[in-house]
Amino acid sequence: MDIIEPETSDDEDANEKRKASSPSKVLEKVKAYISKNQLSAEDGDSLWCVIDVDRWPQKQIEELHAFCAQKYNWHLVISNPSIEIWLLYHKRTDLTGLGIQTANDAKQALDKIEKGGYYYIKYLPLMLDAIENARNADSNPDGYMPELLQTKVYQLGRALYDRMGKVRFEKFVASLPSIEKEILKQKIIR
Repeated sequence: MDIIEPETSDDEDANEKRKASSPSKVLEKVKAYISKNQLSAEDGDSLWCVIDVDRWPQKQIEELHAFCAQKYNWHLVISNPSIEIWLLYHKRTDLTGLGIQTANDAKQALDKIEKGGYYYIKYLPLMLDAIENARNADSNPDGYMPELLQTKVYQLGRALYDRMGKVRFEKFVASLPSIEKEILKQKIIR
């Protein structure tokens, strides 16, 4: 499994970093990755694009969706307004009443629920709860565009869990503290 993240440098301002994760940039990166790695849906290769609504033009989102819709195992999952919606479903069954209208509101709500926001050691063990909570909140499970305070990222979470299986998932979660120790050790050595 490969994860393609936006390429940014520390020198770039926040606006440039934000543009690097736009749907048009994601589509550009995905096309290059497919070409370079000869990805083929017919051979069973799977592709997942994860974006948020944020402030992106609807046209860019629609272009990425149209591209992914060409193959049965290429997927686009979206959080509205931001990825923090997915993270909030790890801790909440219902997001109404949190006052979220914007991505910044979602970040603030996440910080109120979990001081410091997202931390994988605390959230990954709750992935099955998040899948269930987000799926139950999805008012249009067959559509690709989630309503405000909804996310389709649970579809990716479910696919990952199904691929891993219960036993491997539980072993992975149990290994998180040792993974964290190794990461901290690596940082100290550098």
